[in-house]
Amino acid sequence: MANKIRTEGLLQSQVYENGNLYSISIDDLKGNEIAITQLINDYNTKVQTIEKLQQSEKRLSSELQYQNASPFFAIIAALINIVGSVISCCGINFITSNDKVVVGYILVASGSLLLFIGSALTICYKYVYRWMNKQKNNNGGYR
Repeated sequence: MANKIRTEGLLQSQVYENGNLYSISIDDLKGNEIAITQLINDYNTKVQTIEKLQQSEKRLSSELQYQNASPFFAIIAALINIVGSVISCCGINFITSNDKVVVGYILVASGSLLLFIGSALTICYKYVYRWMNKQKNNNGGYR
């Protein structure tokens, strides 16, 4: 029992043999199906945990990219909204003038369209980003 391992940081359920945890030698495993099965189960559990952590890391990395790009799209949306507002104001000036030029209605319509696009950009970016970063599932489809 010279291979005693320190139990600091281990949960109580991970400690064996009356509070002592000892390393397993190859001689202990020879012909011991239960110990081999436990080691394989422990290995498989750790592999599954690593896979879950890798998926979580991918998701968090994707969210970080989204958070980094969001201000850029907000600035673009603000600029589109400003241009749309200026165009709409010019169109209103044409409409309320004595000449009542048809160009005013076109400017108001195009300015309103730009305002709608600028507003929708900030709302839809999140969903478009998620759609673009979907992962394929085992069946070849997207989840």
